[in-house]
Amino acid sequence: MCRIKQFRYPEHYDQRAAPYDEKFLSLLIERKTAADNKPGTPPEDQLEQWAEKYGLYPDFVKAIFGTIRMEEELRPRAEPEDFIKYVPVMRSVERDGKLYSMTAVKQYSNASVITMAVEWDGTAEEHVPGRYDLMGHFRLYIEGGYDCRARGAKGGNGSMSYTFTVVPPLPENLEEISFVFERFEDPFGQEPSGFELKFNPIRE
Repeated sequence: MCRIKQFRYPEHYDQRAAPYDEKFLSLLIERKTAADNKPGTPPEDQLEQWAEKYGLYPDFVKAIFGTIRMEEELRPRAEPEDFIKYVPVMRSVERDGKLYSMTAVKQYSNASVITMAVEWDGTAEEHVPGRYDLMGHFRLYIEGGYDCRARGAKGGNGSMSYTFTVVPPLPENLEEISFVFERFEDPFGQEPSGFELKFNPIRE
């Protein structure tokens, strides 16, 4: 499993703060439970009101909730090991002048890697650095208890690709597997765009 590099914390810690720190963590769990595991992030004006009420810096309060919303991104993830083979997929869907396609699934001993490519006519476009931000952020969903994690995106004018890691590895026979890609306006998956793309089960 790949873990985020540990921060180097100062050695000083007043143990009198420990009960409050532990309570803070337990309240995070209660917060998630009360909101069916989807608490979201308070609006900015609400955070500023709380900062003023409790005498805290507004940016400090925003930073706290900004870190809390990153929980999913900080969860340990599997790094693919021991490549085995490619499983052909060869599926494509055209939507709103863009071609979305999957050509193959890369099989590893501990995971599968999926890449969705997006192509469009970019000949008349001016080059825009970071174009993928304008395309939105995609998440992959596969039924059956599969953990799908985004690995990254790259591209430029006329093309983009989004890569995902799937754990456990997908079966070689993909006849019962549907791939659902949902686009979000934010990288944390909290602002759905309403755009969803589905590649149906692959029948021989």
